[in-house]
Amino acid sequence: MHVRAYNYWVSLLGGRAYPSVDDLDLADSRDFGPHSVLLDFTVDPEDAVIGWLGERLRAECDLAASVATIADVPARSLLSRLTDHHLQIIANRAPIGFEAEFQNSRGNNTMYRGILLPFSSDNDTIDFIYGVI
Repeated sequence: MHVRAYNYWVSLLGGRAYPSVDDLDLADSRDFGPHSVLLDFTVDPEDAVIGWLGERLRAECDLAASVATIADVPARSLLSRLTDHHLQIIANRAPIGFEAEFQNSRGNNTMYRGILLPFSSDNDTIDFIYGVI
């Protein structure tokens, strides 16, 4: 799934450093969209707004509708595994993939693989990050 998400990201580049967030069609990403999150750093670079949260990821994490920013993400949730890596993508200025294992809030050991993909509103600033896990 993360490879398909990366290939989708590459297809949106169009010769730019980063795809435009306007080109991201979450409805068209049926394959991985339910397992994804879009972080929006335009309002607060320190605490991104969750602009999209796929229904399968929300269900896995037992998240209420009140989860609106990174600060609201519960520790030891699968979503926290994605959001914990957001500073790496800004520092590296490139997509990053990762895999690991953790014990979730229900006490289950969970193996996961994810990818974070940078998007921009001005072709220079990484002000959106799309994550698939």
